[in-house]
Formats: sequence, structure tokens, C-alpha cells
Amino acid sequence: MKNKRIKKRQFSLLEVIIAITIIALVATIAVRNLSSTMDDANEKLATTQIHEFKGLVVTYKLATGRLPNSLQDLVTNESGAKGWKQQLEKLPFDPWNNAYVYSLAPESLNGFNIVSYGADGQAGGEGINKDISLNSTQD
Repeated sequence: MKNKRIKKRQFSLLEVIIAITIIALVATIAVRNLSSTMDDANEKLATTQIHEFKGLVVTYKLATGRLPNSLQDLVTNESGAKGWKQQLEKLPFDPWNNAYVYSLAPESLNGFNIVSYGADGQAGGEGINKDISLNSTQD
């Protein structure tokens, strides 16, 4: 009598394999969705940080009469511009742990550009590797 009860409570190998397969499929779908959400969040964070830099660069220009030579001027004012007070403790990295690239760009409406090269840290690219720049994020 005990043997019949025990057999009824056990799972067959096929049932276990089916259950594991279903769990693996659900996990794969969840990871893909989470990865996509993280990529979107990183892109939005980079865009937000670039806009914050833009505001600081414009404030620097208003305070000193010129654009900073580098983003580091926003932290340390290495060029010694008068009228500028430190606004940042340190420069943040982009969401992929790469430095933002600042350049004077006379052809730009603002006269400067700020770029994150995306996940690969290289100029150009598509998807998560695409460049996010001040010019590409204009309001």
C-alpha cells in the first residue's frame, strides 16, 4: 500500500524535463526584456548627463566669458578662469564607464559638443554602441 502512494507522488523524468524547459524559456524571455530595459535606461542616463554638462558649460561661459577647454575645467578650473566656482566634485563617467568626450565645435549651434560613444567606447556604431551626443539629443 505504501508503494502505491509513493509512486503517485513522484514525477516522471518527462515531467521534470518539461518543467525545466518551460522555466528556461520563461527565464530567457525575462532576461531579454530586462537587457532591453537596461539598454534604454543607460541611453536615457547618458542623454540626461549630457544635458547637465551642457547647462554647466553654458553657465561656465556666462561666468567667465568663454567656453571651458575641457570638461575637467568644470571641476578644477585648471585654466584659471575668473568668476567660475566649482560645480562638480568629479566628472561622472557615462553609463558604460567611459569618459565623456568634449570638443569645441564652431559648426555647432552651441560652439561645443559632448559625446558618449556608447557601450563599445568607440566612435560610430548602432544599437547600444551608437554615439549619444549633444547634437543628437537637442530638445
